Amino acid sequence: MHSEFYRKLKDKSIAISSRWREVVNQSWIDYYGFSATPISQEIWMQETQLCALNEEFHIDKIGVILLPPYFNYNWHVDTNRGCAINMLLSHGKSHTFFATPSPDDHQVPLGSNGHFVELNYEPDTFYAFNTQRLHCVYNFEKPRYLFSCEFYERKDELSYERLCEWIEQQ
Repeated sequence: MHSEFYRKLKDKSIAISSRWREVVNQSWIDYYGFSATPISQEIWMQETQLCALNEEFHIDKIGVILLPPYFNYNWHVDTNRGCAINMLLSHGKSHTFFATPSPDDHQVPLGSNGHFVELNYEPDTFYAFNTQRLHCVYNFEKPRYLFSCEFYERKDELSYERLCEWIEQQ
């Protein structure tokens, strides 16, 4: 497991994994280059892990992110978030990669050719996600739905490492 990039949480989702389709017909907003819609507190508060995380770190935004077919969200680090909790909701052909730079990577005029690791999401599984490590998403034939939450504390206040330390203690 690549714990510097992501960490699987121990409990499987019950409410969100079974009820996320309820939000698909809501209105969507543009959010950092993808579409997003909220999940009601009535749904996500049924998840024991999210309630515990909210008690400790205070969740700010929680919802579903949509990427259309044949769309990539290019290499980046998140602007404000130090970490997130994510869960892939639709399991079509899509890939989440984290860059793992190494000395033998080759720099080219428009970037670099380099090494990476993939986060292979397990169904109904939450992951702590290190948004401050270079990552990207490639989506193929079907719309891609991802649960994601962000915390009130920004990247200079709540790091992925601090979140993982707390998760380990639980």
